[in-house]
Amino acid sequence: METYDLLYIDDEQLNLDLFRINFSKDFRVLTIDSPLKALEIIKNSSFKVIVSDFKMPDMNGLELIGEIKKQHPDIPCIILSGYVETDVPSNKEMLYKYLTKPWKKSELIDIFNNALNN
Repeated sequence: METYDLLYIDDEQLNLDLFRINFSKDFRVLTIDSPLKALEIIKNSSFKVIVSDFKMPDMNGLELIGEIKKQHPDIPCIILSGYVETDVPSNKEMLYKYLTKPWKKSELIDIFNNALNN
């Protein structure tokens, strides 16, 4: 079983590339382009923090995190969205943070480090 610090799920390749480029020097990062692929990979790998886009095909980020939490309730999960979603709960058991794009690298590094150390 391979262990990563961060899993990032987004259906846009550019966002995946930018995330990997910006954070792979500070964290062990795996990026996935589909929520369904992410659910499969989570079965065979270990992640300390999961970051997901909100709007994706097949299921949105909140639905994905709901599925992840059924098997891994202790993994901090973060939504990183280009939109302000009114139906995203602020429930700490479901989401560690809800963040909007564009993001600042230094702020995300602080948030990821805090999530990793919780």
